[in-house]
Amino acid sequence: MKVHEVCKPGFGLHQTFPPRFGWLKKAYDGVQQNPAIFSDQDATVELGVGKNMVEAISFWAIAFQILQINLSQKQMSATYQTTKFGDLMFGNGGLDPYLELPQSLWLLHWKCMQEESRLPVWWLAFSSFSLTEFADDDLVDYVLEETAAGPWQYNKEKPVAKDVDCLLRMYSPRMSKSRVSLDDYLDSPFRDLGLIAPSSLTKGSYRFQVGAKPNLPDLMVLLTCLHYLVQHETSSATVPRLTTETASPGKVFRLTENVITEALVRSVGKIDGIEVTSPAGVPQLTTDKPLIGLIKLVLKLLYPSVASSVLDANLKSFEKNPRIKIEQTKVPKKPKNTMKESFPNDEA
Repeated sequence: MKVHEVCKPGFGLHQTFPPRFGWLKKAYDGVQQNPAIFSDQDATVELGVGKNMVEAISFWAIAFQILQINLSQKQMSATYQTTKFGDLMFGNGGLDPYLELPQSLWLLHWKCMQEESRLPVWWLAFSSFSLTEFADDDLVDYVLEETAAGPWQYNKEKPVAKDVDCLLRMYSPRMSKSRVSLDDYLDSPFRDLGLIAPSSLTKGSYRFQVGAKPNLPDLMVLLTCLHYLVQHETSSATVPRLTTETASPGKVFRLTENVITEALVRSVGKIDGIEVTSPAGVPQLTTDKPLIGLIKLVLKLLYPSVASSVLDANLKSFEKNPRIKIEQTKVPKKPKNTMKESFPNDEA
């Protein structure tokens, strides 16, 4: 699996801002009230942020599959609509509208890496980048190597470097500051996942935190493994595959085989129709039940207060997405006066 098969091209489009606390809910509620809110001249007033932050909020809401461009409207100004996943998370009776539960951040992290991802640098970093200890330049070089070799033929270093800087601030505190300000704390709730930390070995470098995550529920591991089965149209997968294959739960969450095995063993007893077996000594997850139905049951266990009707109305967000068919080999150019379905061109 290659980045051009999963992601849409676009780099440096976040206006240097990682997603902040409250932004996704603000975007969801704003579009519910005004589908053209991000195109309005008064968007800064309606959202209570500066112009660059308006663009950043719309970017992240689309990147996390909370919003999408309304393609049915042929207007000079873009309009937006909520997605099934956005309704599931932030709608009336949704899973966790204010992102108060740790499993919600893990779910958002997983979803933004799925097919039709708007985050190619993030996808490469968490799905296929092999280094555990790395400097930001290592990640920039790897991304450029991957994007230049594929159909995009993309080799602009500056936008990729901006993405790498944003990614590192999103998951790890800045290392260049001696004091942590309130703005640094508000930069991103995803730091709480503990996926990336400053290296203790090399000054100025970072390290992926591989292994168990204290705030990652076993059921979220099971949920993402089931969703992985959906995406790959299979009813079983070995734990080594779930751990090491590109874009697998183990890669995206930086988990080991033992951590995944233990999480699955602790979880499967709560739901009928799922087993962890070990043919030939290799543990694997298997089921003979419909996967979407199992995902519903796991979500109900993760979010006991959510109504079954809310789950039924929005489970489509976990169905398999069609593969992206690349018809153009360049990053699309920035359109005038509107945002198209594909993101505008990267920043210079």
